[in-house]
Amino acid sequence: MADGVEYMCGGANKDEASFLKMVAPRWAATLEFALGQTARGAAPGDVQVLVLNKYTGKPVMEATATGPMMLARLEPGEYAVEATVGGVTLTQELTVFNGMPTTARFVWPSNIDVPPLSGRTMLTQGVSTSSH
Repeated sequence: MADGVEYMCGGANKDEASFLKMVAPRWAATLEFALGQTARGAAPGDVQVLVLNKYTGKPVMEATATGPMMLARLEPGEYAVEATVGGVTLTQELTVFNGMPTTARFVWPSNIDVPPLSGRTMLTQGVSTSSH
């Protein structure tokens, strides 16, 4: 639990990834994290995840994803999701409908392990909504 929101992370190995994909339709939101543009990018280390109410900017959930997948039981609504690795923050909008799971995929450049020169870099990626 983070800020009253139940979540689950994992997927680093094949069995974990299969399990998370199997249960994902029962969770409101699936967040996927990868390094590089390959079909199955390398998994980043810990990902700092901040979910904000899209309209008020109020934080809804703040947690560290410890695997390439995070499932979260978000209430129906519209969110801005910030995911940070190596000082680079990617942002996507996420709309959660009641009873319809949605997915957001965050992909950092494969050279993200290089420490940032200074400060924080913010990028916005396209939104992908899918139902399982």
